Amino acid sequence: MDPILRKSLNAVKAGHEGLLAGFGLERYIEYGPPMGTYGRQWQERLTLRGTGAATFDCIRSIVDGSGHDVGSYGDRTSRAELAEVIDLIDSTAILEEAPYRIEPADMMIRFTVIVGGIETVKYIGVNEPERLDKLHPLFQRLQEIELRLKQHPVRSLAVELTAPDTAALGMSDLPITLHFRNRGTESYWIHHPRVLGRGAYYDRCTLNYGYRPPMQPGVTPLPIEVMEAPLRPAAEAGLRLIWLPAGGVQECQLLAPVHFQNPGEHLVRAVYSNYTGEDSVGGVPRMRACVFSPEKTIVVSG
Repeated sequence: MDPILRKSLNAVKAGHEGLLAGFGLERYIEYGPPMGTYGRQWQERLTLRGTGAATFDCIRSIVDGSGHDVGSYGDRTSRAELAEVIDLIDSTAILEEAPYRIEPADMMIRFTVIVGGIETVKYIGVNEPERLDKLHPLFQRLQEIELRLKQHPVRSLAVELTAPDTAALGMSDLPITLHFRNRGTESYWIHHPRVLGRGAYYDRCTLNYGYRPPMQPGVTPLPIEVMEAPLRPAAEAGLRLIWLPAGGVQECQLLAPVHFQNPGEHLVRAVYSNYTGEDSVGGVPRMRACVFSPEKTIVVSG
């Protein structure tokens, strides 16, 4: 490690107020195809400041779980935690890593440290697992901090759906209620589903559904063939945005033009995806996010 950089990091650990004020660490992860000029499909950003502020921002989670929320989260870190992370930066020698081989579609981790006027940026690829092994203690500790931050949402978004338990075979407009939930302490706007689906494929609000064949002993079931139906308003009110109050829920009544081709159980899941646009409207926060509802089973007969 550069001697001046090492000296600056040691001074941060020792509590040098001037260096602490300007110290910053960022772990930024992106993966997947580009979403126009709005980054790639999966984006997560963890930041630690020498002032004790810590934030985690996520548009679409790398985990990609049904029912998981995304958004902005924040809490405080102690100087002891910061010193521990700096020790791991030193012991793993991440700032001395040689360039990684990173292909255009690969997951990429950008690791940045700024201290005492020295900015160091490292791009970490995932195609060389033997090199990643030695970085594991640092990334594991940062993951633990991330999980703690997610318990302190500032603005978060999750979506749930309500749908009939049964439906008829063939084509129909299936009534769907989406419940948009904000666990955070701050309110914000999101785009109404009615304005999505008119442009880029990554701006859409849809219902994914597919037939689930009965399980048979000793037979591996075929993958579910997923179909997609746009979700449109049940009644047109002309709204372009939905207000999500802090700690609140907003409901949206929608219809999905579905075509059930087989009797039996079908799995359904709602997708809300919006990458384009700015992060505020008239100076008021607006959420860009990609989230999935928990799956629901609908029994089709006819």
